Amino acid sequence: MLNTSSHQRAAARRLDTVLGGCMAICLAAMTALVFANVVLRYAFNSGITWSEEMSRYFFVFMIFFGSVNAAMLGKHISVDMFVLRLAPGARSAARILACLLSLAVLAILAWGSWELAIINLQSRGPVTGFPLWLLFAGSLLMAVSMALITCRDLWRIWNASQNVHDAQENAA
Repeated sequence: MLNTSSHQRAAARRLDTVLGGCMAICLAAMTALVFANVVLRYAFNSGITWSEEMSRYFFVFMIFFGSVNAAMLGKHISVDMFVLRLAPGARSAARILACLLSLAVLAILAWGSWELAIINLQSRGPVTGFPLWLLFAGSLLMAVSMALITCRDLWRIWNASQNVHDAQENAA
């Protein structure tokens, strides 16, 4: 992690705890619903009609929470085999390019999520009646959150590369 204050680290830890808690709640709810439905089906020949649909919604939101958490902690999958072999300046340029490409993809995701949320304002889940626009609003919130995190990372990479550049100039 590049140059962060203790306040920023504390805020990141709190957000990590909140997101982790949200993921745990989604996973626990999914597990409980599926388990209860299986027991009811096999033991009593009945079931919870809405459990499959709600489990799917919990899974989707768990992915949204996890994606933001992974972005915040720098844990998304990246292939840096070639980047690590570059000189420090080229390495910074490659990381800046990766951030810019990520921002472009996240902008497309945010725009598409917004469009789908608007289209689905009147749509509801077939069994639960859950407003489907909330799924796309969750995707929009995830994309915007990850874009903000990527901007933070871009700022840190830029500042770190400038500090290295300044140190090299002062040494010469």
